[in-house]
Amino acid sequence: DEGNQPVGSSCNPTSSGETWTCVVTELTNGKYYTAKIVATNGSDSSSTVTISDAVPVYGPPDAVTSINVTAGPGVGSQKLTVSWMAPVNVHGKELTKYVVWAMSSSSAISFVKSCTVVASVATSCTITGLTNGTAYYIKVWAYNGPDTYKGVATNLGYSPFTNPDAVTGVSVKERDVDAGAGTLKISWNKPFDGGQPVTGYTVTLTPGPRTCKPTAPTTTCTISGLQDGTKYTISVIATNAVGSDSEATTLQATPYSAPDAATAGVVTSGFAAGSQTLVVSWTAASSGNGRDIERYVVSAKLGLVLAGTCTAMGAIARTCTITGLANGTDYSIAVVTYNNYVSDLGSSATLSIAGAFHPYTVPGVPTSVRGAVGRAGGGNGKIRVSWTAPSDNGGNTITEYTATAKRSGAVAGSCTSSGATTCDITSLPNGQEYSLQVIATNGANSFSAAGNSASTVNPYGQPSVVRSVAWQCIPNPIQPTICASGELMASWTAPAATNGRSIQKYSLTLTDTTVSGSPAVFTTTPSVLTYDFTGLINGHEYRLAVSAINSTPSEEESIGNAGSPGATTNPFTVPKPPVIASVAATPDQTGSLTVTWTR
Repeated sequence: DEGNQPVGSSCNPTSSGETWTCVVTELTNGKYYTAKIVATNGSDSSSTVTISDAVPVYGPPDAVTSINVTAGPGVGSQKLTVSWMAPVNVHGKELTKYVVWAMSSSSAISFVKSCTVVASVATSCTITGLTNGTAYYIKVWAYNGPDTYKGVATNLGYSPFTNPDAVTGVSVKERDVDAGAGTLKISWNKPFDGGQPVTGYTVTLTPGPRTCKPTAPTTTCTISGLQDGTKYTISVIATNAVGSDSEATTLQATPYSAPDAATAGVVTSGFAAGSQTLVVSWTAASSGNGRDIERYVVSAKLGLVLAGTCTAMGAIARTCTITGLANGTDYSIAVVTYNNYVSDLGSSATLSIAGAFHPYTVPGVPTSVRGAVGRAGGGNGKIRVSWTAPSDNGGNTITEYTATAKRSGAVAGSCTSSGATTCDITSLPNGQEYSLQVIATNGANSFSAAGNSASTVNPYGQPSVVRSVAWQCIPNPIQPTICASGELMASWTAPAATNGRSIQKYSLTLTDTTVSGSPAVFTTTPSVLTYDFTGLINGHEYRLAVSAINSTPSEEESIGNAGSPGATTNPFTVPKPPVIASVAATPDQTGSLTVTWTR
């Protein structure tokens, strides 16, 4: 009742066991009422009246209005902040709280997360623990009692989001062959977008500054016109659809271009390099064009096939040795300068050394070394040395041979030839024994071992002139006081000098100058200095030349000197008795006879 006056509608109680319930309507919200309960039975007798405490009457409040949902970095990651206007009418009782739901759909059964605030304190609250980028429907409940409330939902979904994550995987290509010098090519990985799609990126270089702004989904950026060798700080920022920026990812890089090539390449082979080896030297590249020279790589190619290589590290390197090559094989040589640890064309420059180069070693030993003397050797004081070329030239053409004559181990003379396998050693003392050796040369300081002669040789020249050639009459054995018929004896004196070789024989050339014909040749032993000629024609004139020979037939027997002046004579004997033809007085001459005869 209200003021001990009954109000409201009557009600029909219902029971559940010992509990009875009755709902009285048509009361006024906001007023306090007491309830009187009278129990009666069928005889209309009543029990004691029970009176309740005064309680207020109220209904569910109106729904909130002007719901506003905020997301983004200002709210925080995985959060939505919801605000609203309080209900206009709370229907009899002040509001106690607000409960805000986040739902995956407009259906209440899709509840995900919630937040609660005291109604007298705030008309907003923040739902946490959501998933960035996922759309949520929002429903706000206003409570003015445990079981009296009113809720209202949004018609749209709202997504929590935050700034994009910082980009990752940032890499810089400091040398771009296609873009040219002074270029940096930056690339990165797409970051998590924070709940809103990434729409673009801002790349900034300092000093400069220089920027580029590629739009998503592009994750590369090329900035040109930079200074090779200058260090730049690079910053990459991602921006999402609502203009929210990520934290900057920074790194440093230095653009560079291909280095200059090395110059003045020189290839050394032979003795200075070693067998199967080429030593390559050069003048260092003048500039690394933005980066220090990292290494030089030298290659030897046989045609297009790589045959050997060597690497010299550092900018100050000037030489490199390629080993394991084939002696005598021509190779092309190139020196490649790198200013990057990666062997790419954009980081290198090549010096191709003009010409073909082959390694070589010392040649083999000359064989069959021998010496010719006398006429075969060229004559007085000479040895003509000959030999067989080595079967192995060591990989390089033999350019010179040196032949040496030694006596008692000391060099007495030598000669050289430019590839020929013979030369003459001159100005040697005749009559001395010499051993011979020959060395082959196929390059600077590249000598073979010595090839030695099997025996010694001694040079010699022709002897001096036979002296005192003379004719003598051979006594007639019947009448010794007269010459024998058709016979003469020649005598001579040995030469004053034999010039290194003893006389082997004398050669006598007898010419009949009275008639034409071939001369006759006779020989004597070296100890005989006379010769008896027989069978001559009395009265014919003969010329005799005597030569001293100090060579043997195997040494071309021809070294000698004729006797001087090569005297002429004619043989004779006792004439026959004359036959008197007549004896008569001489006419007109007193005291005279004229005698005539025949021989």
